[in-house]
Amino acid sequence: MALGEPIFHVRVYSKPAGLPDAVSITIAGRAWRVLPDVRSAMLGSLSASWEAASAALEQLGAFVEPDGSLVWVGSGPPSWQVEGQLFERSDRLQFVELKGRCPAAKFDQLLSAFGWPATALVFELVKEGVVVDEEEFRRLHAL
Repeated sequence: MALGEPIFHVRVYSKPAGLPDAVSITIAGRAWRVLPDVRSAMLGSLSASWEAASAALEQLGAFVEPDGSLVWVGSGPPSWQVEGQLFERSDRLQFVELKGRCPAAKFDQLLSAFGWPATALVFELVKEGVVVDEEEFRRLHAL
């Protein structure tokens, strides 16, 4: 992986309707705009089915296992890698866990497999334990 690209570890959900406005907090001396605890509202599925997302990821060149684990590697330059897991419920893609790093254009391609940009997304930052909207995620990770 290229050294200059930020590393992320997120769970990607469909953005629920009617979310409250983000609030400012400080984490490790850095200002963040986070959404109040919205995990209970994140029960809606993403717009893509597991099968459609898996097929879209494979078209991008990602390797997707039948259990939903995935890896997508770019030889670059710069080289990069994203790995993750697709989670489904009731025949719909519920959420996706992703970790790694990649260029912004590749990240956009990755998100398109889950219905973005037609489906607005939110990102749960696993390490920090907070949820941010797409704009804040991209700001924090320079994507």
